[in-house]
Amino acid sequence: MVEPMARNRMAWQLFNAIDADAIETKALEIVRQVKDTDPGDTARKKAQELLVKDAAKIFTGQLVELLDTIRREKDQTLNHDHLDKVIRAEWDKDAATNAKTLAKDFSA
Repeated sequence: MVEPMARNRMAWQLFNAIDADAIETKALEIVRQVKDTDPGDTARKKAQELLVKDAAKIFTGQLVELLDTIRREKDQTLNHDHLDKVIRAEWDKDAATNAKTLAKDFSA
């Protein structure tokens, strides 16, 4: 199981990997430039790769298995043998009339 502090760190790292400001800061560190200078697209790409790699470290085999188990439990199964029955269907003209009636009732 993932500890609560690890979950907070994991979420922070995942968001950091797509946060433009975090990517910019990391890119500036890589090229050893000061804030408010342009590190360049290559440094930004490398910075994001490093942030993603750092965020992915927590996804060990045990955690991946847990997430996959949860996903399988929550999967929806389509039942083609017992289809739902349509009780009522409306056409555009019916919907427009119903909307006008509802608007009239609301304003009254």
